[in-house]
Amino acid sequence: MEALILAAGRGNRMLRLTETEPKCMLEVGGKSLIGRQVDVLRDLGIRDISVVGGYARDALQAHLGDGFRMVHNEDYATTNSLYSFWLGLRELRGEFIVLNADVLFHPNLLGRLIRCPYADALLAEFADSLGDEEMKIKVEDGYLVDIDRALPDGEYDGENLGIVKFSDESRQVLSDVVGRLVAEGNQRADFPLVTKTLLARRRIRVLGTEGLPWIEVDFPEDLERARREIMPKLSAVVPSEAPTREERPSIR
Repeated sequence: MEALILAAGRGNRMLRLTETEPKCMLEVGGKSLIGRQVDVLRDLGIRDISVVGGYARDALQAHLGDGFRMVHNEDYATTNSLYSFWLGLRELRGEFIVLNADVLFHPNLLGRLIRCPYADALLAEFADSLGDEEMKIKVEDGYLVDIDRALPDGEYDGENLGIVKFSDESRQVLSDVVGRLVAEGNQRADFPLVTKTLLARRRIRVLGTEGLPWIEVDFPEDLERARREIMPKLSAVVPSEAPTREERPSIR
């Protein structure tokens, strides 16, 4: 299995915190957001990792070091995660996990997603009340039927985490789906539009968080909550689903 991390954005809503480095390099508990994602992926045996960079790409490359396939989104300032996904998709050859680089999550969430028996699956937190910023999902019989930030109250079942598993069959379909979306002028759209469009041709299972902690860091207050509230919960539980990893340097 491969992994694709979308990390091209600056994080304009993080004010001065991202003046010299992308949002994914912000530290929580002494390690960067993207560094924590990479460590979890490697713990779970995924070492073929592609990273789509854009803003402060040289800083991100130096931070990550060797052992990654770097993809450059030169148009990061005028595009969004859908376009970054399109660029990164060309580098993939089989089943894969796609992650937004600004998500801090319990390792067992990714472990459950990888090991679930469904070919295509998405992580979500079930909730009845969400704000305007959250990416909402609608579920029927355990499968995703819609994903959109604009879903009205009463028409959604929870929030998308920004971590999805796609099969090799879906990867092949996605090449056509995303190419068409880009050709139609959707470069500024979020990656979930890809998932939404794919539903016409593939079924995507929804896995709930079952109380395991996570947070998407979009605003300074999210970063503060990640450090104060979420990180202690991650440190308090040993990830039982991760295999023992061989000794190797980790990313700070």
